[in-house]
Amino acid sequence: MSLVNTTLADPSLPTPSRGADAVLILWCLLTFCFSFFGSILTLWATVKHNAIKLNCISVHLIKNIAIADIGFAVFVIAPITLAIITKKWVFGRTHCVITGLLLQFFAFADSNMICALSISKLLLIVMPLQSNSWAKNWYVTGLLWFAAAIPPLEHLIFWFTGDQVYSSYNHGGVYHCTAIATHTTRVVAWVDKAQLFILLVIPAMAIVGS
Repeated sequence: MSLVNTTLADPSLPTPSRGADAVLILWCLLTFCFSFFGSILTLWATVKHNAIKLNCISVHLIKNIAIADIGFAVFVIAPITLAIITKKWVFGRTHCVITGLLLQFFAFADSNMICALSISKLLLIVMPLQSNSWAKNWYVTGLLWFAAAIPPLEHLIFWFTGDQVYSSYNHGGVYHCTAIATHTTRVVAWVDKAQLFILLVIPAMAIVGS
């Protein structure tokens, strides 16, 4: 069944203490500041001043990691922090779905870029004379962004079919946003396992193929 137009009640959820909320809010604010402003500083230093003296593919991957961090901070951490402060989800069900999908997208993009950066460093030691070009760099990062989009697209498809959905639910008269699985299918389980393959193999294929 589809949960898109349904308000769910979950009275079994515990109510967090004020101390736990304060620690979580502080953690989210620090994470947002470091992710957003740190990534802005990284982009400013690499794009305008060419401050990072590494090979082309490494610098290109660092720039894309910064972009993914900014996206995660703005579209995921910020609304979640506001929800923790206000103790409710204020953006509606559509934005709840979008936040869940973007969380996966930027998290997988970050992981892919970091894996690719590590592999590029290894190949730089093994094959120091390998040439890099901007065309190859865009090919690598484009493939990694595409791979990062596969898991959220999978969940988006299952959302439309009613297998899995990000939705808001009513707990004590307050709306919250979470991922809700109506039922687990073999397809969902298979794709979840395939995500590990995507995370480990795609970055290696992209770097080696370049």
